[in-house]
Amino acid sequence: MASTTRTILSSIPAPFKRKVIGIDPLLKETDDRFTPVRVDNLKIRTNIKEGILKNRTSNNTFSVDRSKKLAVIIPYRNRAQHLATLIPVLTEQLSSQKLNFRIVVAEQADEERFNRGKTINVGALAEWDWADYFCIHDVDNIPVNAEYGCPSEPLRLVSLWESTWRTYDIQQLTYFSGVISMKKEVFSAANGFNNEYWGWGLEDDDFLIRCLLAGSIPHQDRQGVFTDLNNPAAETAATNSWVRHSNKRWLRWQMLRKNFNAVGLSNIRYSITDDQECAYYRKVSYRN
Repeated sequence: MASTTRTILSSIPAPFKRKVIGIDPLLKETDDRFTPVRVDNLKIRTNIKEGILKNRTSNNTFSVDRSKKLAVIIPYRNRAQHLATLIPVLTEQLSSQKLNFRIVVAEQADEERFNRGKTINVGALAEWDWADYFCIHDVDNIPVNAEYGCPSEPLRLVSLWESTWRTYDIQQLTYFSGVISMKKEVFSAANGFNNEYWGWGLEDDDFLIRCLLAGSIPHQDRQGVFTDLNNPAAETAATNSWVRHSNKRWLRWQMLRKNFNAVGLSNIRYSITDDQECAYYRKVSYRN
């Protein structure tokens, strides 16, 4: 599948110039714990910008419901040490909040480049009939202070890293990744993640735009604190500039198509190779 994507990318015309959205009508000074994720610095084409801004209205007060059924989805490959560190801390946090939860580790078990978006989709489908909402949880983000209840709007749980390998410890303005929660119907309206981002990077930018165009107002938890475990150098986005460039072109192609949710849950293809219940989680392995 990765080779198919490369063929498509080679035929994409040069994109029109993108501009930042500009003034965000929901941006204001506040001491609230939960505030909208900023979009004013989001680089996007004009036709997409208009669709986002028309949905930027403050109509409902943000709330959290801990009575709903939660499926935590951990996209995974070759991170045994990270997983062993995360699971006990995560289960303690979820139990202390008296949540009805399941944890599913979705594992890409083939030799293709890692596809985080597709792996998340596989995990979501594994618990689709049971869950009311999902928390997409990177295996290297360890919670220190986090709200895992069901959010009324999509929620980014991470605002500050207590320790990190990155050059900054506060999340970037338009960041919507790491650990995010949302109702199942929101995930469905976005058609899940795009299945065509291979390697690392930009599948989260694509998903943020999907949520915005679907009418959601993604929020952040300003009190969300995590520890960021070291990433293997070979899997950071900067290690392969060709992969990063290809993903950027794929994101631009989505803008040209004007239909971000054409690829996702609705046309995903994969084969389950293993499905087992472990001590504290379910592990679902698949191949492309």
